Amino acid sequence: MGETKMVHAPIVTYASMLSLLSLCPPFVILLWHTMVHANGSISQTCDYLMQNGLQGFKDIWPKPTATAWKIIACYGVFEAVLQLFLPGKRFEGSISPEGNRPVYKANGLQAYAVTLVTYLGLWWFGIFNPAIVYDHLGEIFSALIFGSFAFCIFLFIKGHLAPSSTDSGSSGNLIIDFYWGMELYPRIGTNFDIKVFTNCRFGMMSWAVLAVTYCIKQYEENGRVADSMLVNTALMLVYVSKFFGGNPDTGIQWILHMIEVTKLYFLAHLFYIPLASFLYPIESRILRHSGLCVLIAGFYICWGCLVWVPSVYTSPGMYLVNHPVNLGTQLALLIFAAGICVYILTTIAIGKDKNFEEQMESAWFGGELHQRFLWH
Repeated sequence: MGETKMVHAPIVTYASMLSLLSLCPPFVILLWHTMVHANGSISQTCDYLMQNGLQGFKDIWPKPTATAWKIIACYGVFEAVLQLFLPGKRFEGSISPEGNRPVYKANGLQAYAVTLVTYLGLWWFGIFNPAIVYDHLGEIFSALIFGSFAFCIFLFIKGHLAPSSTDSGSSGNLIIDFYWGMELYPRIGTNFDIKVFTNCRFGMMSWAVLAVTYCIKQYEENGRVADSMLVNTALMLVYVSKFFGGNPDTGIQWILHMIEVTKLYFLAHLFYIPLASFLYPIESRILRHSGLCVLIAGFYICWGCLVWVPSVYTSPGMYLVNHPVNLGTQLALLIFAAGICVYILTTIAIGKDKNFEEQMESAWFGGELHQRFLWH
C-alpha cells in the first residue's frame, strides 16, 4: 500500500493518537463522577484523587453490570431494527475514490420520532422507568467504554479480513489502522451501514434520549422539572431535531409564501438563506458530504459516537438532575432565545459559501485530504 503520509511529524501524530486512546476513557468516568457525585466540582474530584491516588480512581470507576448491558443491548437492538425496517427514501452518497456510491435509507426522522414516542410511552404507561438509566449511568458508561473498544477491534479485524467494498485498506501501521479505521463504508450484510448506526442512530439518538431521561429523573426526585433543565433539554432536542430534520421543502416554501404575502422582499436577504439552511436536515448532509463519506470507521469516529456523545454532550443535564437552578421565566426564555440564535448564526456561518459542501467534497475526494487519511 505504500508508506503512510502524515501531516505532522510522526512523534506528534502517534502521541496525539495514543493520548486520545488512553485518556478519553478515564475522562468519561471522571466527568460522570464529577457531575453526579462531586457536585460538578472539578477541584473536589482532584482533591479526592490527590488524597486517594490510583486506588481512589479505581474505586470510582464503576464495574459494568448485567443491568447496564441489558439497557445498552435493548437500546442498540431497537435502533438497529428501526434503521433496517422503518420506511425511508433512497439516498445516494457521494461517489468514493474507488468509484463506489453508497446507498442509504434516509429514515432518521422517523426513527427519531419513534424512539422518543416509545421511550416516553414506556414511562407514561409504567412499563419502564427511565430513571433507572440515570441510576445506572456510571455502569452504562463503563460498559460502553469497554464494549466500544471491543467493537473497534471488530472493525479492525473486519477491515483486514472481510472489507465491505474496495474503499478499504491498511496503512501498514497498527495504531493508525485502529485509530482512523480501515473501511470507508463498512456494512454488515448488504443493508446495515455501521457508520449510520454508530453516528446517527446510537450516538445522536442517545443525546436526545438521555436529555429526556435527566428531565424524568429530576421530576421523579423533586416532583417538578426546573426551568434550567427545561431550557437545557429543549435546546438539545432542537439541535438533535434539526440534525434529523424533516421535509426542508415544506419549510422553505412556507418562508417564500410569507415573503410574497407580506411583500417584505428584503426579508429574503435576511432570513431565507439561514432559515432554509437551518431547516435542511444535517443527517442528509452527513450522508452525502461529511462524516459518513470522509471519515473511515475506526476508534476516532465510532468510539466517539458510541461513548463520547452520550457522556460528554449530555453532561449539563447530568449535572442539573441533582442541582436544579431556578432561572425565572424571563431569564429562561432569554437563554433559550440566545441558544437558538447561536444555532442560526452557526448555520449562517457554515452556509455563507453556497458551494461549501461541494468544495469540501471536492477537497476530500479530489485527493488532498484523502491522501492524508486513507491508505496511499
